[in-house]
Amino acid sequence: MKLKSLHIYGYGKFIDFHIENLSTIQLFFGENEAGKSTIMSFIHSILFGFPGRQQSEGRYEPKTHAAYGGQIITQFNGYGEVKIERVKGKAAGDVTIVLEDGSKGGEELLHKLLNGMDRMMYQSIFSFNLQDLQAIQKLKGEDISRYLVAAGTVGTDVLLNAEQQFQKELDLLFKPGGRKPQLNEQLRDLKVQANELKNAKQKNEQYISIIEEKEKAEKTIETLESEITILQDKLHEVKDTWKKWPLIKEKELLEQSLEKLGELIFPVDGIARLEKYTDRLIATSSRMKALQDRIQKANKEIDGSVPMEVFTELNHRAEKIINERAWFEQLTEEIVVLQRNMKEYDEQAESIGRELHYPKERWDKLAFLDLGIDMKGKIKDVLQKYDRLHSRKEDLHAQLKLTRSEKVGIEEKCQSLENEMLGEEEFKQLQMRQKQSFATEQLILDKQKLESELATLVDQKSVYEMKEKERIRKKYMSSGIFLLLCLGLFIWSISTMQWMVAGFAILVIIYAFVSSLPDFRVKDNPGIFREIEKTQKQIQIITESVSQRDKNETEAVSSYETQLHLREEWKKWIILLEQLEQRIVDIEKQGALLNEENSRIQTELTTIKSTLGINSDFSISRLEDAFGLLRELVHILKAKKNLTNQLLEDKRKAENWIAELQSITSVLGINEVETNIALFKLIECIKNEQEKKIIYKEVTQKKSELMSEAIALEKEKRDLTTAINQLLLLAGTDNEEDFRKKAKQFTEMISMKDRIELLHSQLGKTDESVTLFQTEQEIKDFQIELQRTIEQQSIELEKLRNELASYRHQVDILEEGGTYTEKLHRFHQLRSIFNEEARNWAKYALAIRVLNLTMNKYKEERFPKVIHKAQEYFSFLTDGEYKRLYIQPDGKLIVERKDRISFSPVELSQGTGEQLYISIRFALVEVLKDDYSFPVIIDDGFVNFDKQRTDKMVQLITEFSGKTQVLFFTCHEHMKEYFPSDNIVQLTRKNSSSSIYYNE
Repeated sequence: MKLKSLHIYGYGKFIDFHIENLSTIQLFFGENEAGKSTIMSFIHSILFGFPGRQQSEGRYEPKTHAAYGGQIITQFNGYGEVKIERVKGKAAGDVTIVLEDGSKGGEELLHKLLNGMDRMMYQSIFSFNLQDLQAIQKLKGEDISRYLVAAGTVGTDVLLNAEQQFQKELDLLFKPGGRKPQLNEQLRDLKVQANELKNAKQKNEQYISIIEEKEKAEKTIETLESEITILQDKLHEVKDTWKKWPLIKEKELLEQSLEKLGELIFPVDGIARLEKYTDRLIATSSRMKALQDRIQKANKEIDGSVPMEVFTELNHRAEKIINERAWFEQLTEEIVVLQRNMKEYDEQAESIGRELHYPKERWDKLAFLDLGIDMKGKIKDVLQKYDRLHSRKEDLHAQLKLTRSEKVGIEEKCQSLENEMLGEEEFKQLQMRQKQSFATEQLILDKQKLESELATLVDQKSVYEMKEKERIRKKYMSSGIFLLLCLGLFIWSISTMQWMVAGFAILVIIYAFVSSLPDFRVKDNPGIFREIEKTQKQIQIITESVSQRDKNETEAVSSYETQLHLREEWKKWIILLEQLEQRIVDIEKQGALLNEENSRIQTELTTIKSTLGINSDFSISRLEDAFGLLRELVHILKAKKNLTNQLLEDKRKAENWIAELQSITSVLGINEVETNIALFKLIECIKNEQEKKIIYKEVTQKKSELMSEAIALEKEKRDLTTAINQLLLLAGTDNEEDFRKKAKQFTEMISMKDRIELLHSQLGKTDESVTLFQTEQEIKDFQIELQRTIEQQSIELEKLRNELASYRHQVDILEEGGTYTEKLHRFHQLRSIFNEEARNWAKYALAIRVLNLTMNKYKEERFPKVIHKAQEYFSFLTDGEYKRLYIQPDGKLIVERKDRISFSPVELSQGTGEQLYISIRFALVEVLKDDYSFPVIIDDGFVNFDKQRTDKMVQLITEFSGKTQVLFFTCHEHMKEYFPSDNIVQLTRKNSSSSIYYNE
């Protein structure tokens, strides 16, 4: 896959941002916060979806714009150019895939194109940055090899971290011989609980016997407490009955009186209902009389508002005529307007005919003329040709006139120059004298060269003298030191009487002094002095020779240059004169061609005039206007014809409307010839009939309502009479007087029942036990007997409670450490918890086993190929310093230097370790390219490299980009030197919207 272009609709700081024509190796350069990380995240998000809000990666949603997402154009093997677009939608966004053949798809097609690649896998294999390199330095020595092996198998240390995390979880759960892990503590607790369960089982038999006696005592106590409660309740009822004895007697007397009165039947609220029904009956009778009067009045109104019978048949036709009144008036006005427009069309047609000299007799032939768009275009083209030809002829005439004028001026200029020029013989003499001046100039140049050589020799002499002085100074110092040493030796030998040594020292001092005398003089360099003297003599000779020649040659040289300039200028004007003569010939030829073209155009114009029926002497300049007037004349004649048809149709409609109006008015007895007056009388007639119809309808409706109300009142009167008779029947009476007497007796009966009910509520349950007693003394005797029984049972209850307390004490002693059942439950609970934690431990152990199998599989199948390729890259990056990579049996990675010395990764320097990591990552991409061919993204991965290592790294990336696209992001200015300007995208903090980059 190769990225070809990016279009960011809205992502982070970028709004409507384009990057086109991405190359196989592309540098993205920008300062901090210029948007490099945003572009990398954009590529990941378009391919694999926007990160979730709960994930650690940023979503880069724009703060000031609604658009979110964008599209990338990619090149896939087997699919060609593919557009991938992702915009805001569900959590990961809505994706649309458009293939080169135009077919579309969504997430499933994208998953197929990416061959199952996800964000984490892509970032692990094809994307790395400075943090990945720095991660090597943070690892312990024993973990570096494992980290690099993981990077070479799955691209990251994710499996290594997972294994370490799982092992940490295992150690928290269980360690052989450990004390703090959960399973170790739970195993100890389980053993203690098992011993306690064994001891509790032995005490269980004695415990069961005591429990049985305790439960028996509890049941007896419960029975006694229940009996005492019942007796106490009965005692309370007896005391209550003694207190309410007077009320009981009053209730008995009322019941006897009620029994004598007997059971009376009387309607509820009988008196009130009777009076209510009587009042309503009187009111209904009054309303009935008034309603009959209103019905008689309505009948009289109906008789006076019956409409005409013929009106019903003519109503629809009359209303239609009235509604069409405005239409008729508009139609009348339209007829007048049509007549006026026809007159205007006649005038316009006659005006155009006069202007074109086109008589009416020939207007019938206008329909057969070619007045289409083709003829209009043909006229326009011919006139444009004519105008261009006329303009070109005028331009040629002006050019010819101007050229001839220029020719005369140049001929005069050439004649003036010829007058100033010398003859050929005189010019040759001046030329000879000028050549002699060249020799003088050469002498001057030789003099300047010799003066330069003389200055160089003088400088060499100065340098030589300075060196000689320095040599003499050093000689003085060395000789002085030697003489001092010899003098010291002489003094020592005299003081010690070593005469032989003293004589030797004197001889050495004398020899050294004599031999060094010539060296203390400045020596001259005879070669330099001779060269200086020779050069000075040559300069003097040349100076004398030049001074003699200058006086005679200056004037000759000036004259020769003037004549040479005149001749050159004369040649230029002669050449220009010849060019002008040729131009005149060309212009005359063009004029002849234009005359021929003019004849052809005139023929075409004559043909067009004949086709349009225009006179041949008609002005050419007005031909296009004439075509437009002819088309306008045709349009006017056609419009006039349409108006004539419309006028006839409108007159026919008006006559039909007037005939219909007269037909209706004659039936209604309206005899009027004038249309407006007849229409007015018709409207008045219809209005009167409609009012009568409305009145008739309203009065009829009102009478119907009154009749309905009368029926309702009659029914109400019957219902009230029936209700009164029903009340008398319910009371068992024949008239109103007996009904009222029975109402009084019924009221007394209700009062006695209410009192009995009140007494019954005050007595309560005492009323149920009153039949047990005849006098108050019987109540007192029964109360004393109940109190005696309660006291005896209370004594028995106290005795049983003491026994129960003893049983409970014995049970508490046996249950000090918990019952057998509790210990058994606790044991099973602890064992269940232990088994659950053991299953968790087994899951982590199995996960570690699976990870190890996975890593071993990668090491056996993929890692050898990766190591082989990484060895090649690593040797290249280190300039052959390290030759070999291999894995030891214990799984550790080893690096072998060219001198056959082996190193583990922890023993390498930081820069070399980072080179090793990059080699392994690149090798992994190379091995996987057949299955996963994706661009490699590098984010400032080489900032710790010196210039030599950076040069090698860029060479490797350049070579690598021939197989896989590489996108390199950096903020370091010097990295731009390694890439062509066409392969660099410059990002700034300002280019956040509506920016487009094209890589040519």
